[in-house]
Amino acid sequence: MKRLALACAATLAALCLSEAAYRGILLLRSALSHDPRAYTVYALGGSTTNGQPFPRRAAFPEMASAMLESSMPGRSIQVRNLARSGENIYFQWVRLRRAAAYHKGQGAVLVYAGVEPGGPHPDQGLGRAARWGRWLERRICARSFVLGDLLALWRGAFRRGAAFDISFYDFYLLQAVRCAQENGLTPVLSTLVSNIAEMEPNFAGDEQTPPDEPKAVEGLRLEKAKLWRRAAAYYAATAAPQEPLRPWLLYRQAKCFQALRRWDEARELHWQAVESEYKHRFNRPSRALNAAVRRTAAESGALLADSAALFERDSPHGLPGGALFADFNHPNLRGYALLARSFAEALGARPQDADWREAELRRRFSISDEDMAAAWRNSGALLLECAGTLYPWPEDRLAMARRAFTEALRLQPDDRRARLGLTMVSAPNWRPLLRSREAMTPFLVSLGRGRPPKPEPAARAAAPKAPAVPDPRQTQAKLLNDRAVALGQAGRISEAAALAARAAALDPDSGEAALTYGTLKLRLQDRGGAAAAWRRALERPSLRAGHGTRALLKESLGKTAP
Repeated sequence: MKRLALACAATLAALCLSEAAYRGILLLRSALSHDPRAYTVYALGGSTTNGQPFPRRAAFPEMASAMLESSMPGRSIQVRNLARSGENIYFQWVRLRRAAAYHKGQGAVLVYAGVEPGGPHPDQGLGRAARWGRWLERRICARSFVLGDLLALWRGAFRRGAAFDISFYDFYLLQAVRCAQENGLTPVLSTLVSNIAEMEPNFAGDEQTPPDEPKAVEGLRLEKAKLWRRAAAYYAATAAPQEPLRPWLLYRQAKCFQALRRWDEARELHWQAVESEYKHRFNRPSRALNAAVRRTAAESGALLADSAALFERDSPHGLPGGALFADFNHPNLRGYALLARSFAEALGARPQDADWREAELRRRFSISDEDMAAAWRNSGALLLECAGTLYPWPEDRLAMARRAFTEALRLQPDDRRARLGLTMVSAPNWRPLLRSREAMTPFLVSLGRGRPPKPEPAARAAAPKAPAVPDPRQTQAKLLNDRAVALGQAGRISEAAALAARAAALDPDSGEAALTYGTLKLRLQDRGGAAAAWRRALERPSLRAGHGTRALLKESLGKTAP
């Protein structure tokens, strides 16, 4: 017992010494790095705070800081954007606590958090062990730099994408506010925005739902005939509370009310669709989440930037859609300027609209045509990956992707990746391929999304066999094919096609080489060559693709050929 007590005392003493040393390091770093005469703007959030899909130098914290310059003439404003894509409010608070510790001088903390993967979802209740763990986390770890950072390291390694609930979100949002206030900074909390009017909602089982689902076919038939009232009534009668298609049915009912110019009912139904959607592809904020942000701001004394209300006021009929967004959550340049304006006005600035139009934003933040084209191409690829693939009725999602790829090509007519993306979302013969993630993977990789599939592990042999002597021609063909794939991903399509042709000639039995060659020929706009190569690929038993992919390729081959 005495030894246990001594061990506990030694552990406690080591923790106290570590805590004191850590705080000393943070104090020294603050004294060396902070300019007390400057106004420092810290920013918390995820990919939206990073400015996705635009360059980080044009993210809304930089825009908001530029808007503040008019109200702080002659004063230096420093921006410290702490955002990282995919991180929830907990990791953002940990990073703020380290960065702003012992801050000297004035400044603000801009918080835009809550649409990251994993939540927040409604509170479900906790077991006894989980309640004890949460108590220790909030009472001890949240007050210690050392223990808090150790917990963050553990969560970062094992639970980065884990789901979290509203109470978890509320607690760490409040911790971020208190951290700002304790260090002499002004916290500004923003409500969250998303594209609710031009993005079909996710629903449970959407990846397995066939496009010819009778409940959907009948409603779409009524819409095609412009029988809006009958279609709206049909969707209302079909959207039972336990119906898996309910989010999509509510969305289509809202579209019918838009056609009937019944805007208030359409807005309510769009929100119901967002709030009932299954959050497995992307996450959009709910009205309840924005109410929690407003409540936290009111109770903690933080300033409120009501961006959600501002976006609704600036959208036609109060329905935020493609006019302000590049995809489902990330604004376009006009939307980012509106988001920055919301924060700047909360801090007392009064920016003029004429100073923050797209042309002026591009000039201020050095956004070239190449930057804009890359941003639109990345938005189109994101929509194709997260929204279009495997979804049974992705018409609005593909329309947004088509608009993004078209804009990229307007800015950069020679962008072959954008042209490939536009072909994928526009040509009817590509629609069957969207129903197979396996078939879409190489094309998404070509567009800069996703990762190539890992090679399947070799099956264990039932009995030891003599090692096979590799055919040097097959080995050379595989090397050439791998090199062709790498060049294709780098955009060097002509060189890649030449290498793939050499690989196919070296190993005529290689289905992989023929498939690669056909894909590259399609990117070179040679549809006949692509169809011929794909036919050769399908004749090779060595093609490493499932039977579903082979069937889909066969179905689309006749439409691909000229």
